[in-house]
Amino acid sequence: MRIIKLVFCLFVATTAFSQEGQFSQYFASSLFLNPGYAGLISTINLSTNYKRSDQAVDGSFHELYQVSFTYPLQKITSLKTQSGGVGITASNEKVGIQGLYQTTKVMLNGSYVLPFDRLGTRKLSFGLQGGVVQNKLNYDDLRFGSQYNPYYGYDNILPSESVDFSPNFFPVFNVGAIFSIVDHYNPILQQNTMQVGLSIDYLNQPRYGFLVTESGKNLRRPMILKLVGTSKFGLSTRFFMHPSVLIITNQDNYQINIGDYFSTYLDSNLNTLLQIGAWYRVADSFIFLTGVQYKHINLGISFDLNSKAINQNEVIYQNSFQPSYEVSLSYTFDFSSGPINVLNPLF
Repeated sequence: MRIIKLVFCLFVATTAFSQEGQFSQYFASSLFLNPGYAGLISTINLSTNYKRSDQAVDGSFHELYQVSFTYPLQKITSLKTQSGGVGITASNEKVGIQGLYQTTKVMLNGSYVLPFDRLGTRKLSFGLQGGVVQNKLNYDDLRFGSQYNPYYGYDNILPSESVDFSPNFFPVFNVGAIFSIVDHYNPILQQNTMQVGLSIDYLNQPRYGFLVTESGKNLRRPMILKLVGTSKFGLSTRFFMHPSVLIITNQDNYQINIGDYFSTYLDSNLNTLLQIGAWYRVADSFIFLTGVQYKHINLGISFDLNSKAINQNEVIYQNSFQPSYEVSLSYTFDFSSGPINVLNPLF
């Protein structure tokens, strides 16, 4: 019986690792979403996202967070233009009872920008990520039948089963490209913008997990394709709408996110920007967002009303989880005087 339970545990672990956590505020997780975004963020930027949902029955939870840092590469002649960008992103994901299944990533990022005009209002940003991923089971939180005392239940002093849950390490390479078009080279004066991007995660299809194939090798991680489109349309000089869509596909699985948010400046100095919006994850959930930008700081808060029904076509398993919440926070390091000059996919 213990062998059966152990095999089941390994199968669930491999299934959890084969799925890919995504942020509801995908437009605020630039490097996590597409490495090409490093070439479109025009100032030094530090951003982070945190998302969590809990299961009401057995105490399981899904927790995902990431931190990204980008540094633009610019050419300064008669006009300052961006030629690319570099960055680093790190993420951690925990799934299951007491966060039993854990995945940690550390990725280096580089991008190159190909302009189509002198002012850079139309350009294509190519990005490449490379790094390492660790999959592991949090062995300290496992409880075995041999650790239960017939008189008062679980006793952590009693010896546990001898099981080898050694962490898995493997290299990962991601690639992406984003086409960007704006109506003015100065972000402060832009009224209409659009970005369309395509990325491939796990390009090298690394071997992962604890289960092995008949040949004695670990399973391969399938590639994940992401198609994202974001835009900004000026409804007036201080009021904007930002429709966006994200499509993720992984072999025969898919996920579609579509929605819109509105933003408006609250003061004449253009220091404070308020955002309110909603998204729909097709056949799964509704997402509601509110956020604010004040000078160099951007803050977003969203609630994800996950569906209770099992959706076999979901890339991300969220069945029976309670509504999740997500927080995004970023800071722009602007060393020049005057208005903030930043192009960010979120604002």
